[in-house]
Amino acid sequence: MAKQRRSKRNHKMNKRHTRIIFSLNSKGGSGNTAAMVALADFLIHNLGLNPKLVDCDLANKTFGSLSHIFKGTPKLDVRTETGLDDLLAIAKPAELEEEKAGGSRIVLADFGGGNEEDTVRWFNEMYDGLVGHDISFLGIGLLTSNVATAKGIISWSVELRDRINYLIIRNHMAGSNFSYLFETEIGRKFFSASNAPVIDMEKRAQNIQNELVNRGLSLRQAIDAPPDVAGPVLGTFAARVRMRGYVARLEEQFASVTATLVPDLAVPV
Repeated sequence: MAKQRRSKRNHKMNKRHTRIIFSLNSKGGSGNTAAMVALADFLIHNLGLNPKLVDCDLANKTFGSLSHIFKGTPKLDVRTETGLDDLLAIAKPAELEEEKAGGSRIVLADFGGGNEEDTVRWFNEMYDGLVGHDISFLGIGLLTSNVATAKGIISWSVELRDRINYLIIRNHMAGSNFSYLFETEIGRKFFSASNAPVIDMEKRAQNIQNELVNRGLSLRQAIDAPPDVAGPVLGTFAARVRMRGYVARLEEQFASVTATLVPDLAVPV
């Protein structure tokens, strides 16, 4: 099986800037990890970047977690008082390492669901001390037909306000009724204040998504995997065709908000 053709380009970023991108849902099962995995693949394969990954999803200890799919990803316990301090060591490495790396990096942190209180507390304690260190934050909210996901996004925004940027991903896995965030006064106020762009993540065939989780593979990894790794479901021709379609359409969505994801990205070289 020939490998999928990649549109990878080499980019450079403005010196010494760090972009920390994190999921900000209060409810588990809304597609946080699937979106962060796909975003990591997009940054690596389409933009030629090397994001640093951090797994803070404590509810998901094994299958389908960021550290399960991208081996070697550190797992941080956000519930402890200084649990997220290690995030800064990843975002701002020692001076020699920073110089070697060009001083710029993207950090993707998957917070899973149910970690809002601890994360907001840490953010409030640390934010003022980060002034002058050229670190910016992007919160990605996964929106489903479950009203709780919309309420979670609004709850995060009330706490974090304009100290971060926002991106909303409508996850169509359980329907396409997103009216609470788009058709209510509180939702309209959120968009007016945040100017958050909105993109879509389509529903995936359940057997494919289950196998991705069980085998610890991203869509791109599964497409390129040998038969013994892909297994009898993901290794079929039909599954690979379907997965290529998922990747192409989702990465087109990410490409439309590149300026939000990586605002200091320089022109291709």
